[in-house]
Amino acid sequence: MEGTRRLDPEMEHFLSEVDEIMSLVEGMNSDDASVRENATQKADERIARGPEQVEGCRTIVNHTLINSNPSSSTHQTEGAGETSQDSFLRSLATDAEERAKIRKKNKKLAGALKEKGNMAFGQGDYEVAVRHYSEGLDKLRDFEALYTNRAQAYIKLEKYQEAITDCDWALKCNENSIKAYVHMGKANLGLKNYKEARECYQKILTIDPKQEKLVKEYASKLELAERKEQQEKEAQEEFERGNVNSTTVCEVLKKLGRVHRPAFFYLGGLNLLTELMTDCTEQTLFRTNGGFGVVNDNEIIRGSLNSPIKQPHEEALCVSVLLLWQAVCRGNEENQRVLMSSPGVSQLVMDLLS
Repeated sequence: MEGTRRLDPEMEHFLSEVDEIMSLVEGMNSDDASVRENATQKADERIARGPEQVEGCRTIVNHTLINSNPSSSTHQTEGAGETSQDSFLRSLATDAEERAKIRKKNKKLAGALKEKGNMAFGQGDYEVAVRHYSEGLDKLRDFEALYTNRAQAYIKLEKYQEAITDCDWALKCNENSIKAYVHMGKANLGLKNYKEARECYQKILTIDPKQEKLVKEYASKLELAERKEQQEKEAQEEFERGNVNSTTVCEVLKKLGRVHRPAFFYLGGLNLLTELMTDCTEQTLFRTNGGFGVVNDNEIIRGSLNSPIKQPHEEALCVSVLLLWQAVCRGNEENQRVLMSSPGVSQLVMDLLS
């Protein structure tokens, strides 16, 4: 039996070259950023080696990288004669130049869209920001900053799962992206996935130990959120068990929500609420049942607080409000945060104390 015929060395080398090039093409077109980066690095290393000499055959590869989607024009039609190695590789290089030009153009467009998104974000228009970031990603899929910026906008819109997905993509672009772990931690916190949020913040320290201050700040917010949830759970359980103080707090708040009542009606309610604030349970029920809104939005109470020259009943209401706020916020960080974030409260407190 006649032995298997071997290709001549020149043809074997050419086919090997084609296999390697196509492998790099597939890698550079991968959805996985790490695979793309690895393929690009190998292509650059291959180019850096310069012209190769194999048994008299000189194969030249242009420095421009390979097109991941070579056009049909790079292939000669069947029956047109022997394929030229130099012509084939030259065609790939030409396509690569075109690909490089397109990528450069898309990178510029994506950068401009990122700036538009940042401007919208700064103005509080988070939906528009998301749209601009998404348009930018349509131009350049491996733009890390667009993923982290869009994740931040999603968090503002309370679309936490979408934010986590964007952070995953950012980490595919850069596995050490601190911003990605920050926003992923925030999104998990929004979903009350405390364990996952804590792991994200700890990962930041692994990447950069100098970020200890930042991590402590986020860890503090995480602990506060955990305490808040636990307090609300326990307060609700007390209310459902019929605890007298707990049920009374809710009843008084409902009555204070009534409008067009005389000042002494609200004064009595405020004083009773102050007496009921004996522990964290009552403080929490005050917050979860809209206590801050009931007090701050009441027309009679608000009018007394804002009056420049106060009548005796207005002075009494102001004193009662201050005493209630003190009782509600004593040792309760979440209530302190809610009160001081209420519109105009900070200035109002300063005015009352001056």
